[in-house]
Amino acid sequence: MNLVALTIIVGAVLAGPDDTPPPARVAVVVVHATREARERTHFDPGLEPIRETVSDLNFDTYRKIAAKVLNASFEEETRFKLSKKYTLVLTPLSKARNGAVRMKVRIDMLPENLRKKPVAVISTTVVAKPGKHFRLGGLRYDGGELVIVMELK
Repeated sequence: MNLVALTIIVGAVLAGPDDTPPPARVAVVVVHATREARERTHFDPGLEPIRETVSDLNFDTYRKIAAKVLNASFEEETRFKLSKKYTLVLTPLSKARNGAVRMKVRIDMLPENLRKKPVAVISTTVVAKPGKHFRLGGLRYDGGELVIVMELK
C-alpha cells in the first residue's frame, strides 16, 4: 500500500461517519389569492391538494404562480424566487427520528431602491412533518396576496 492510499484511509476513519442528513425535499406551491366575487371558490388545475390548507382564508380565487420541489441542504440557505419582488429562503436545521424537520423559513422582499439590501418580511422557524402542508401568506401581490404552501416530502 502506498503512502497516499494509507493517508486517504486514515483520514476517512478519523473523520467518522457523516451525521448530516440528506437534503430535505420541500414541495413549494406559490398561489395568487384574490377576491373576485365568485359564487363558488375557484382553484386552478393542480391546486386541489392545497384546498384544505387554504380553506379558512377569505379569498374565492386561487391561481397557481409556480411550483417546485426544493432539495434544501441542512445548515445552508436554499432560495426560490416567488415573484419579481419576493424570494423564499429555507434553511433546514435538524431532523427528528420521526422524519420531522426543523427549519428556518424567511421571505425576503426587494426594496424599491435596488441599491439597498432585501428586507425580511416574514421570518419564522417551523417543524415540518412529512406529508403535512403548512403555509405563509400576507404578501401583497397584484390586487391580492401571495400564499405559499409547503410540504416536507
